[in-house]
Amino acid sequence: MEVIDENKVIEETTTTTPTVEGVIQLDCSLCTAESLFDTKDLTNYLQSNIKVKGKKGQLGKNIKVDCTADNVTVEYKRFMTKRYVKYLGKKFLRSKKLNSWVRLVSTSKTGYRFSYYNVDKGNEE
Repeated sequence: MEVIDENKVIEETTTTTPTVEGVIQLDCSLCTAESLFDTKDLTNYLQSNIKVKGKKGQLGKNIKVDCTADNVTVEYKRFMTKRYVKYLGKKFLRSKKLNSWVRLVSTSKTGYRFSYYNVDKGNEE
């Protein structure tokens, strides 16, 4: 009877749906307010350039990229580094030729924010 109970426990754990392991949020409110780019452009770029097992654009069920008016969220079920999302964000800015004005700044453990470079710091005398 103990073997049957162990099999039931194994069946119950395998039938549960996997939960979202982590979420990375990109706050694009400053850039969308200035009409520098649209969040749909960023989501399309991330969906086509995120690599899974060495192949681009094959996200499958493990990674989901969603956008709202000012935010882009990347939900993943398998491990994905926050640094990789920052790297792709920088590449997106470079492709739009905005990398000399806009940068990605970490706001929390699970988020980034697009912000402008502060140019006025060097002019103090």
